[in-house]
Amino acid sequence: RYDQLWLWYKVYQEKLLEAEQFIQSLGISWKFVLAMLIVFLVRTFIPFLSVSAICVLTGVVLPSYWALIVNFLGIIIMMSIKYFEGMKFGSGNERARKIIESSGKVNKALLFALRLIPGFPLGSVSRIYGSLRFPYWQFILLSAAGFAPKLLSYTFMGTNVFDPLSSAFLVPLMIALTISGASLLCVNLIWLLVEKSASSSKKNKDN
Repeated sequence: RYDQLWLWYKVYQEKLLEAEQFIQSLGISWKFVLAMLIVFLVRTFIPFLSVSAICVLTGVVLPSYWALIVNFLGIIIMMSIKYFEGMKFGSGNERARKIIESSGKVNKALLFALRLIPGFPLGSVSRIYGSLRFPYWQFILLSAAGFAPKLLSYTFMGTNVFDPLSSAFLVPLMIALTISGASLLCVNLIWLLVEKSASSSKKNKDN
């Protein structure tokens, strides 16, 4: 069974190599860069792909340094649009808005922690912070810093997707999974503390 599995992987790897050579033969083009930015823009309004899948795809198509730049720009575009949308039209989630703005202050640590969670809606968080009139540049810097570990992991996974058993592919995957678990625990703890603080403040006001 091991020999059969290894033979299958060798055949699979040859197909991956052919795909890699084909992509490399296309060369670097501004059309690819523009196309991926348009994909991010469309994804802001139509959730046809996960953000992680788009970041991996960018890593597949473009060299790592270009892929990182495009992915960061794409993420910033998405978050900015939703931020200003929230500023103009509101968040649409009053309960989450009240928790984030507990004690009259917007929770910065929660923004950073929420960006760490893979799969957590980018748009919803951005709209809430926009509706709270949280300073834009603080919002972008905290969001980018929180999203950076995931973005780096997804991009390098895409860059090395043609050798899926290599450490260059597996290490970013393990980092992304570790971040997922740790960030979920952190956000859960912060959320509980914020809710507790909000309920305490409400009780004090009622008394």
